Amino acid sequence: APIKNGTSLKILKEAIGHFSETPFFSGNICLAAHNRGNKQNYFENLKDIELNAEVSYITKYSEQKYYVSEIKEIEETDLSVLNSTENNQLTMITCVANKREKRLCVVATEMNNSLEEINQEEL
Repeated sequence: APIKNGTSLKILKEAIGHFSETPFFSGNICLAAHNRGNKQNYFENLKDIELNAEVSYITKYSEQKYYVSEIKEIEETDLSVLNSTENNQLTMITCVANKREKRLCVVATEMNNSLEEINQEEL
């Protein structure tokens, strides 16, 4: 899916929006997209994602792999999820059906090891 800088309604109608106050390649990369009711609903399946699912972030410069490490509902006004982090992660935000003031927030952590190694380290 195309990614454009900014999260205005105009941008979200045609692309995944990148929160311009967050980095584009490392750190906490924050993205937003519609999941229903629009011509482009790039995050329509985000509600079905599971922990440890693999996510790819592909730019013209590189491809980075992530695994889903956190899934949570946040208030629409909670901008703390945009804060800088020491680790590389993707933070993906979309609406929650029938909960106007809530947002689904999915955090995916960059894979430095294979998922199997990560799971073994957690044991």
